[in-house]
Amino acid sequence: MSTAEPILLTPGPLTTSARTRQAMMVDWGSWDDRFNQLT
Repeated sequence: MSTAEPILLTPGPLTTSARTRQAMMVDWGSWDDRFNQLT
């Protein structure tokens, strides 16, 4: 099993801002401790 961070291939329109694309690179799931701390 790899310990590297997964690469998310999230498509989006060319007009999507760099800030939004950067935010989309984090996969928040209900199994993540960080996600559960936010909710």
